[in-house]
Amino acid sequence: MATPDGLRPIETIRAGDVVLNVSAAGTTAPVKVASVFVGNSTLVEVDTEAGRLVTTGKQPLSLAGGETKGAADLTAGDAISRWQDGKAVSTKVRGVKPLAEPGRVFNLVLEVRGTFIANGYLVRSKPPVE
Repeated sequence: MATPDGLRPIETIRAGDVVLNVSAAGTTAPVKVASVFVGNSTLVEVDTEAGRLVTTGKQPLSLAGGETKGAADLTAGDAISRWQDGKAVSTKVRGVKPLAEPGRVFNLVLEVRGTFIANGYLVRSKPPVE
């Protein structure tokens, strides 16, 4: 997880902590985590030209054009956004495959709906609780 103080493992993030939110314009700003939900879920592995990302199939990832798409709905050739050297860069998806075993997942709810940086990829947060 990208925070104002550097990278931290997502499992160390708690409600009240601050992570970096990435705006549509590509600027970052600190945003507070409202809550964290921990559970087990089925996972997919997204293989990209820049590496692999393991996440839930429902996790919305940022596409290079600004839209989002659930990880399981990505197909080879889709371009998703990574955060590299202080800016969003595009990387192509090579393929997506479901993993055989469920895994532990950490869902962050930010105080405002936003996009954060997880394992170098831009992902959309869960909506804030009203």
